[in-house]
Amino acid sequence: METKKNGSENKEANLYGLYSSAISDFVDTISGLSGGFDELFPCISRLFSSVLELSDSSAGFAILRHEGFEADSKLYTSFFESSAYTADEFQPVLSAVAKIIESMPRDTPWVLTCDDIQAAGGEHSGLKFSALVVPVGSASTGCGFAVVFYDESTEPHKVGSPRVTFLSKALKLASLTCQNELNDARFSHFLMNDYLTDLPNRSYIYESIVYSLQTAELYGTKFAILIIRVNGLKNINNSLGIVTGDIILKEMGTLIKSAATSKDNTLNVLVGRLSGGDFVVLLTLPADSEDENSVGSILEAYCETIINNTSEYVEISGYKLYLSTNIGVSIYPYHGETAEDLLRKADLAKNASKQQGPNRYRFYKKLMEGDADKVLFLSSNLPTALSANQFELFYQALMHIETGIIIGAEALIRWRHPEKGLIFPGDFISFSEDNGYSTQIDSMVLDMACRQINIWQDKGYDLAVSVNISPKHFEDGIICGKVSETLLRNSTDPSKLKIELLESILLEDFAVAVKVIHDLRALGVIVALDDFGSGHSSLEYIARLPVDYLKIDRSFTMRLDESPANKVILETIMTLAKGIKVMTVAEGVESQHHFDFLKSIGCDYAQGYFINRPMPVDDFESLLKQNRGDV
Repeated sequence: METKKNGSENKEANLYGLYSSAISDFVDTISGLSGGFDELFPCISRLFSSVLELSDSSAGFAILRHEGFEADSKLYTSFFESSAYTADEFQPVLSAVAKIIESMPRDTPWVLTCDDIQAAGGEHSGLKFSALVVPVGSASTGCGFAVVFYDESTEPHKVGSPRVTFLSKALKLASLTCQNELNDARFSHFLMNDYLTDLPNRSYIYESIVYSLQTAELYGTKFAILIIRVNGLKNINNSLGIVTGDIILKEMGTLIKSAATSKDNTLNVLVGRLSGGDFVVLLTLPADSEDENSVGSILEAYCETIINNTSEYVEISGYKLYLSTNIGVSIYPYHGETAEDLLRKADLAKNASKQQGPNRYRFYKKLMEGDADKVLFLSSNLPTALSANQFELFYQALMHIETGIIIGAEALIRWRHPEKGLIFPGDFISFSEDNGYSTQIDSMVLDMACRQINIWQDKGYDLAVSVNISPKHFEDGIICGKVSETLLRNSTDPSKLKIELLESILLEDFAVAVKVIHDLRALGVIVALDDFGSGHSSLEYIARLPVDYLKIDRSFTMRLDESPANKVILETIMTLAKGIKVMTVAEGVESQHHFDFLKSIGCDYAQGYFINRPMPVDDFESLLKQNRGDV
């Protein structure tokens, strides 16, 4: 590093030449420190203190801030206690240096001789000091100056003198100490802060909750924990890459922090990242919040602010990405007395809010513990069930309305647990999708359905069997390959297999959905759009989908008698289907009245409890025989 020298060469040499090696180490250390002035200030202060302890009173140190160049009085106390001069005596020297600094460059170190300082007003002190000035920080992060003063009025500076040797060693040692301390501080920051968002990490949050518990017990205060899940990150990572996902996480962290800290700046708020897409807010509640209701009203406003602040789209890589959040809340002292318990209960509440849909929040309730027990049971039993073949298929008939003949069946999975008995899909499908089991279950159902198709064909039953496919198969892009492989392995007629896809798949990526449906039909299988009317797909999209069947959501049929509008909606769907040449299936048919109305408006097929409840294969075969007059 090149250091500028101010003043005549022969005067400057007395200072800079003798101490060149030590000064070079010092300059390189101070100038090489990255970070803002406020971060570096404590570290440089300790460096100066170390040198003072090792050197004699002929050396002094100061730190000047950029704004007004006001010296820090606490720092000078340590200097003047070990020197022969009082603060008042030294003030003219300090003021002269500050005056000179105002017009000097701030991008490189430089030296001031005794003459420079005296010419700027230092002569009033009667002291003879030279100085080395090193800029610290930057204009963007905060700027200041580290200044080393040398008393030129005492023992002359000579090479090999005790003063020169000792002070040179002290400067080198202090420079090394300064760098090590700063490295230690940054390593501690790394250990306690999330590497991606720079927010406090799980360890920092946990320690902060423990501290809040201690404070609350001492002063009777209350606090809340909000766990915030950012939804949709997996799809972004899969489609746009992990780097884009990381950018989104950083942006969401900024938005959450902004929302959480802007609501009421009088409250103590800590925002951190737990892991993955989960962020956390630790919020100290007002002292006058006397009961759970008043606390709840404050927290509701916080949750709504966070949701509103994070629900708008983020534009990146030319895409407008609409993200959503779910929030779970636990409150001390109402919901727990340990950090582990409060975090666990906030997480339970977050999961409960997800069941209500995106951009929702829930406060912890005791009944959520049942869900936790359920998750524990599924975590320990579902993998075993898959490997031990504890699943079987029940079948619900598909009846041709005009003739009353059963022409097909929907395969519905059931789990026959050795101790708990029959477990319905509503109790494990959601868990399987969230924990990576859904594609394995789908593959198993596909295989079982194809084998059953073959068995029924051998018995003379010409039936098509419907199988529901999880959206996860779409996300992984393996559905067509899996269906093709299963058909070939079982030598199953593809025209007897019907794949049912949820309408919600269209909202993910319509172009991909169309391609997948085309590819499935190219295999020879039948494709149906399930739960039609339950989502938000437009009629234009439906007209462009190459599906064979529309399965009308059961809610339309079951609310048939509630208002004339429901009948009009069903009639409109039938007209639409006929216009685009798609067959219709009405779900939720539970009465003769339902059946007759659907027949009157031209619906093609019916499915529901009026025909049969889902039943094991043997009972279904008995129903087939009865329906076809074989009994």
